[in-house]
Formats: sequence, structure tokens, C-alpha cells
Amino acid sequence: MTATGEPTEEDIQKQYDENPDKYMAPEYRDISYFEISTNDFTDQIEITDEQALEDYERRIDEFTKEEERSFIQMLFDDKRAANVAFTELENGKNFEEVLTDQTGESAEDYTFEAQTAADISDVYGDDVAEQIFTTEVDQYTSPIETGFGVYIFKVAAVNQGTTDSFDDVKEQIIADLKADEALRLLYDLTDKVQDEVAAGSTLNETANALSLNLVQIRNVNEDGLMPDGNASSDLPLIVDFLSKAFEQNIGDELELYEGISNKFYMLSVDNIIDSKLRELTDVREQVVTDWTQGRREALASELATKITDEYSNEENAEKLLADYQGMGADLVVNQVTVNRENIENNVAANIHASIFSQDIGGIEMI
Repeated sequence: MTATGEPTEEDIQKQYDENPDKYMAPEYRDISYFEISTNDFTDQIEITDEQALEDYERRIDEFTKEEERSFIQMLFDDKRAANVAFTELENGKNFEEVLTDQTGESAEDYTFEAQTAADISDVYGDDVAEQIFTTEVDQYTSPIETGFGVYIFKVAAVNQGTTDSFDDVKEQIIADLKADEALRLLYDLTDKVQDEVAAGSTLNETANALSLNLVQIRNVNEDGLMPDGNASSDLPLIVDFLSKAFEQNIGDELELYEGISNKFYMLSVDNIIDSKLRELTDVREQVVTDWTQGRREALASELATKITDEYSNEENAEKLLADYQGMGADLVVNQVTVNRENIENNVAANIHASIFSQDIGGIEMI
């Protein structure tokens, strides 16, 4: 491929005039907003020890870990078979041996992980849960008839229940109470904001009436950038803030938006600076780059067409693409071997498809 050369002033002007969309300055806006969240209230809230203790007692189940028991079970079809096994146990025979002798199963397959009394009751019934929880470790129950058959259980292990002390969970309780109160205060404030807006107050008037911090952003585009290319430092950490701001027009009805993490915000568009074509002097470097790229692609296309046309002639049937090496300053002929699956992505998908659609000696410009 030949060198692109340097564009003339006429080339630059033509590139600029024929591609105005590439050189448009974005729309910029002036925006005012305030945001409110539970964080605005947390530090103001005081929780007494009495309030914390009352909440601890109310939530005691939350801080209590119930006793759990693991067990091994035998299951028989009838009471007679269960009584035979129970007699062997009473005569001193090992539970695991009786299980294998009487059922043909191993203790490993019929050992169950630790469960609460409620969990066991849900599966086996209240009677089974009561007997398992009143039997000592390594001891066994008497035969218990259920709708599934007759069981004998051995208690394998006991995980004692525990209850966190008030001192252990006091900080958590205070934090939870503060969060609950902050959320209540936040929603009270959102009601007041809505009342102000319903009464006809502007964003600025609403902020003043409720002592809210009003922030003003100047000259920001939809990507959060200012004309100098730097990000605005006044933007809030709200995911959809800019999309909402650029959906609105000046004078639109105020709306209180809900963000994430217990946050609300309200905004208004104060000024819109329409998108416009940048001066050529401001984008000249980009125009030259675009012209050069376009020229490079055009020359590459011309060269590829020429090679394709020549290669398609019968007189060049024995010619290799490698023979064209050096025809252009940047022309490089690559050789590659690929399989039909192209699992390792040795070539781009469109090149791979072309390779396997051609016969030997074929040529295609992509």
C-alpha cells in the first residue's frame, strides 16, 4: 500500500464539511439538585441503653441458637422387627452392629447431621423429636411407631444451644435502631418535600424551606464531562442522575427520584447549551487523523481490488499472493494454517469463513 501523503487544506475542509456529525460539541447543561439519605440523620440519633435492652428482649430469638442433635436411625416395617433389634441393644450389642445385622445397612448411610427439635419434628413428628432430645449422647430411644414405619434412634452428638448476651450484641442493636429511626426520619422528610412541591415551590425554595443543601452543576454533558474534558466534581454518586437530568427540559415539573441505599434526590435543569459544530481550528487534528485513516482505507481497497483482479486472470493462475509482497509500502502477506473449528481463533471469523468457502487457488477480498 502506498503512503497516504499529507492532506491539502482543501482535503481537510472537505473532510470537515462532509462529516459534521464527527465534530459536534455535545449538549451541555446547568443543573441544580439536592439529595437526602439516611446518612443525613444517623449521627443525630441517640439510642439509650434502655431502648437497646428493650429491643434485645424483643428480638431474643434472633440472638439465640437452638440446641441441635445429630443421630443414627434404624427403620423397620413393623413393631416385631423393631423389638428384636431393641432386645439386642438391651443385651449390650453395639447399635451400629445391630443396624447392619437387622437391616443390612451401614451406620454411615443412616447418620444424619445435627438438627433442631423443630427440624426433626417437621420430618418425623413431635414424638420422635421429644425422644431424641431427652436421650443422652451415645444412648438410644425405644422403638417409635410413625407413619413411615418403626424407628430406633441413637443420639450421636449434641450441639448445645447458646444465647448472645446483651453486651455482645449491644452495638449491633444500637446500629439497627439508628438505621430504623433514620429511615423513618427520611420518609418524613420526603413527605415534606412533596408537600412543598405540591404547594408550588421551586427547587431552590424547597431546599431553603427544609434547610437542604442545594448543589449547582455548570456546563456538564451527558457523560459528566465539562468543556475542558474534565469530569465535574459536583456530580452526586447516583447511578441514573445524568440520564434523568438529560431527559428533562427547563421548567419541567419537579419529581422526587428514589436512588439506591435509602437515598432520594430532586433536580431541575437551569440552562441548556445546545450541541453545535466545533470550529475547524478546534478539531483540526482530529480531522487530519480521520482523513488519513480514510485515505489509508481507500488505498488499501484500491490495492486489494487490483490484486484480486490480477490474480483472477488465467495468466496469473500459478502466481502466489506472496509474489505481491512489496507492491505497496505497507503490504504484508501472511500465511496461516487453520482447522475448520478455528478453536484457537487463529484468524478472524470472517476470514475463516472465506477460507473454507473457497476452492484451492481461490481469492476473495474482504
